[in-house]
Amino acid sequence: MADGQLSPGDFIEDRFELLKPLGKGAFGAVWRGVDHAFDQSPVAVKVLYDRYRKDKKMLGRFRQEAHILEKLAHPGIAAPIAWSADGDIAYLAMEFIDGETLDVRFADNAEKGVPVPPQGIAWLCDRLCEAVQFAHDNDVVHRDMKPKNVMVNRRGDAPMLKVLDFGIAKMLVGSQIDPTTAGRVLGSVLYISPEQVLSKKIDHRADIFSIGTIMFELIALRRAWARDESGDPHPFHVAITGGEHNSHVAVLKRIARGGRPSACAFRPDLSPHVDEVLHKAMSIDADARYASVTEFAVALRTALLAGPSVEDSVVTTLVDPESATLTDADGHVSASVERPIEVRTVEAKPEPFDELATESSGQPAPVAPPAAIAPEPELELSALPPALQKSNASGKWVWGGLIAVIVGVLAWFFANG
Repeated sequence: MADGQLSPGDFIEDRFELLKPLGKGAFGAVWRGVDHAFDQSPVAVKVLYDRYRKDKKMLGRFRQEAHILEKLAHPGIAAPIAWSADGDIAYLAMEFIDGETLDVRFADNAEKGVPVPPQGIAWLCDRLCEAVQFAHDNDVVHRDMKPKNVMVNRRGDAPMLKVLDFGIAKMLVGSQIDPTTAGRVLGSVLYISPEQVLSKKIDHRADIFSIGTIMFELIALRRAWARDESGDPHPFHVAITGGEHNSHVAVLKRIARGGRPSACAFRPDLSPHVDEVLHKAMSIDADARYASVTEFAVALRTALLAGPSVEDSVVTTLVDPESATLTDADGHVSASVERPIEVRTVEAKPEPFDELATESSGQPAPVAPPAAIAPEPELELSALPPALQKSNASGKWVWGGLIAVIVGVLAWFFANG
């Protein structure tokens, strides 16, 4: 089936019925659907564009993600249901998660000027690191950790977090699927680790760097590696403007060689030890970082709370669709979201999340439109040097050429800087 010809009501393998598109990317689209083999349970279906079905590298990455997800059975990782890369449609059906990605939450809090409380930061870091640690224990490095690849629920269910998109993950063993990304700089510009920038050998510590960056942004509600006109970390909800200070080369050089930003400069209510923990996680030298994401999570929780573990408390979710605030245990407003969730820490109980009260008033509140989210820097053809524009026989050559230029410039810089 040709690109763009899938429509609501279409079936894949007479099993998955497509209901509506959820989003489109450079290589495929994601649909919300139902699984008719299991009582029409909701699913998310990732479909590779038809023009890439004959691209061996793209199919390799597609199969790689499916194989990785099959071995990562964890409540914090989106689970696969079925997949195929051999028929008329290359697809991956996964559990449907009714939630919002962290970039939506970050942007909303930043726009309203409402910081996230330490308890909420610690809870989210714990859950995220638990999932990523499980991947690392199974010899998988995600390599593309960013807010857009982490989803949290937005309904009145027990709070949950899911890690998404293992499309460029690296297997530390079983090198038969590594060649799909050999010699290539992969990862989102604002979250890529220094060793990825310099095309060095990477391991699980690349994810530690990226998660440290995510935690910086959750705490400060500002971008760790983009700068505003005054040179400060860029507000998360404001679109990143062009200019030399936020060019790809400038951002990558900042990551690979620049000073580490201070989150506490924007959160004077937090201990300066928080910056120490973040700076260690975001160290340029991978050997200077924490040995594991679990070690990082424990250190950050301790710095944030200077008290007992988050697991010593129970988090209770109370949803009121007519409200628009998220409050802490003392009743202070701590966040504002499209589907407001009130998180309170109460006395320790044997089972977390065992108290749940939900109120409903009919239709759920709408999700914030993508336009309200500050986009990550994207590579636009018009911004490329003319020589690269002319050689754009296909999109993949433009990307490859640009990556080569960036890596070459950085290599020259570090050799002569």
